[in-house]
Amino acid sequence: FYYIYLYYFVIIRQFKYDERQKLTKKNIEK
Repeated sequence: FYYIYLYYFVIIRQFKYDERQKLTKKNIEK
């Protein structure tokens, strides 16, 4: 039961990390 919540949390964390990387890349390109 808790595994689903943990898995969901990891996905959100990874998504936020990816978004942060994209923003960083955009700033570097400028």
